[in-house]
Amino acid sequence: HYPLRRQRQMCIRDRQKCDLAISIGPVGDIKGTLTAHAWYRVSEVVSWQCGTQGDTGFVVDRASRHLLDLPQNKANPETYANLPVIAVASGEMFVASDSFRADLAAQTRCVAVDMNLFGLITVLSSHQLQGIHLRTPSDRADSKACEDFRLFAANYRGEGGRLAAQMIRTLPEDRTSPNAHAALRQFLNAPKLEQRHTITPQSGPAKDDSANPADAVSQPAR
Repeated sequence: HYPLRRQRQMCIRDRQKCDLAISIGPVGDIKGTLTAHAWYRVSEVVSWQCGTQGDTGFVVDRASRHLLDLPQNKANPETYANLPVIAVASGEMFVASDSFRADLAAQTRCVAVDMNLFGLITVLSSHQLQGIHLRTPSDRADSKACEDFRLFAANYRGEGGRLAAQMIRTLPEDRTSPNAHAALRQFLNAPKLEQRHTITPQSGPAKDDSANPADAVSQPAR
């Protein structure tokens, strides 16, 4: 499903021109070290399905590891720089296995797993676009992961969206926007006056309703 997901993300990116991407979402805690309801900033993403099968087992390719730098001259770093950071393994499978979560943590050296980040990072990289990715644990990626994830979704109240909104409010002013200029802002926010149109009778001979329609001259539309 990665190609389809990347395609959707690229369509959104092409339609909505932007300078910074902020993403929020859940992750599975594969090491049991994350705090419930806490938010983390992703500092590294590993595509755990990109690798080779060797004598000692599956080995993740080095090229599948992406380090995420803090964006420069974007949102106020005070809103996200102090968040604890995590490395996330990203792949096309919902992990819900006690044994596999331990193997995944050992192979990738990550503390969490998700199904979206690698595709998103790939799209952003192809557009030279920076991003800030915030994640919160929804389950432990174990045998109870499906049940725990449903419970998380039922109780989620948009905390990540509020955190992202706080970051957006700290973004530098867009000087190309009309709202960045006082005169234009005042004009746009001014109450609109009702426009009244006065119909002025035209001079000239009265219209002869009895005239033959065949005598009418067709005028081109403007």
